[in-house]
Amino acid sequence: MELILSPPIGGRRITVHACSAKLACLIVFAAIALVPRLAGADSDEIVTLYTTDSHSSADDRLASMADFVAWKFESATISETALYASESHDISFGSFRADVDGYAVWVSFFDVIGMRPLLGRSFLPEEKEPNTPSVVILSYHLWQAFGGDPSILGKIILVDGQKRTIVGVMPKQMDALGPGRILIPFVPAYVTVGGHDREFHVIASVKPGVTLAQVQKDLDLLDQKRHQREPKYPLNWKARVAPMKQL
Repeated sequence: MELILSPPIGGRRITVHACSAKLACLIVFAAIALVPRLAGADSDEIVTLYTTDSHSSADDRLASMADFVAWKFESATISETALYASESHDISFGSFRADVDGYAVWVSFFDVIGMRPLLGRSFLPEEKEPNTPSVVILSYHLWQAFGGDPSILGKIILVDGQKRTIVGVMPKQMDALGPGRILIPFVPAYVTVGGHDREFHVIASVKPGVTLAQVQKDLDLLDQKRHQREPKYPLNWKARVAPMKQL
């Protein structure tokens, strides 16, 4: 199943696909777990939230948009949540041309992992809205491939034929996610908010002093409420939490 994240560009749709290989997904989770958090971050525990199907042995650690919305706005134990989806892009910057992997990330992604760009800034809240100026953040490796220009901020890169302004460069340690990667803002307007298709990866920071057992109990209570109010939320689905270090 494919999910449209952007309007058609030059007759081409940019899509996100569910991760087909569990190993690839866990590499991403492990990389995030290895990134040191900023001093003073709200929590020293980063977790992944996902749903499991009691009728299936699959363990893909995915969640739906409806899951994300419920956890983000109703959890009593989670400080902040973010989702992301894997993508592939054609990029062009001067004479540089390449196909690179990337992520469409929720604007709170950087708050959750406790990391800030080496150069520039992270995404602004308004940049998750449609029809706002298109921006991109580069990995350290990709920035070096572009010559390591310290004045690269504000310059234009073509991503799938669309002009995007470079607003940041991530620190070198974030290359654990993949050295050629770019990050763009996730635009929720192009997905169904109440959708139950499990397409996304969700990470979260736990409130100070809260244990994983308390988070799981919180998720269990939310599950009960959702089963009552959301007819399309399958009874065989259950929300789960796992620490990044165990992935």
